Amino acid sequence: LRRIPGSARAPATAAAEPATRPPSRAPVATLWPSLGDTYGQDRTYCSSKCPSGIRRKVAATEFRDIFLESIPVLQWAQHAREDEYRRLRRYTGAHGWKEVAWDVVRASLSLLNTSANGAMFESRRRGPCVRCAAVGNGGILNGSGMGRAIDAHDYQRREHPQPPARPPRFLWADILATPQQALYRPSTGAVMLLAALHTCDEVSAFGFLTPDYQAYSDHYFDRTRKRVQFFANHDLRKEMQLWQRLQRSGLLHLYTGRTGM
Repeated sequence: LRRIPGSARAPATAAAEPATRPPSRAPVATLWPSLGDTYGQDRTYCSSKCPSGIRRKVAATEFRDIFLESIPVLQWAQHAREDEYRRLRRYTGAHGWKEVAWDVVRASLSLLNTSANGAMFESRRRGPCVRCAAVGNGGILNGSGMGRAIDAHDYQRREHPQPPARPPRFLWADILATPQQALYRPSTGAVMLLAALHTCDEVSAFGFLTPDYQAYSDHYFDRTRKRVQFFANHDLRKEMQLWQRLQRSGLLHLYTGRTGM
């Protein structure tokens, strides 16, 4: 894999730092070649001292070779560079800037011009561990009574538009090997849940697809029952399988209904 110099977190006024190789577990190139396999580095979240953190556990799981410790998650002022824009404009949706003009990207990212904009969390927090709740819109939440459990986390991410995020590469789908590959992207909820897994110490997920999805309406807010539907642009079954694997690996606490978490 190649890494892009100058993408490590630093104050906006600081000179770009050369990229350095992470000290452990070099990632493995497994992507379809047309997607590219080049990324910058951001070690903002590598210094966690949480004894139960995901980064301390991942080396002993099946995800050790695809968990990229230092992959950038947020885009901010230091990424408002034409070379970075050219690299990412090949990709659509959550993966890049293909549908967005350079002047729009530059103007937007330039507003995020303090070092705080490069971090997902405030520097002040209680205790050494950042606990996150990723909240989807699945019907499994309707009447679940999980509101207090969700509110108990220091930080929450709900399935709404967010600042630009770079989703880690966990969700390979068969459609990526076909001429229809441009149709595919992870769901918004998947992007934010994967971002949480790469930035938080402990992650709980509520309202995401589970194997008994047919027992619930499509969304928790549906006034009448609606069947869960699947479309080519998302591989929701693949996402569901990933959440199950992450839970079995001890990296995710997944709400699976009243008899689950």
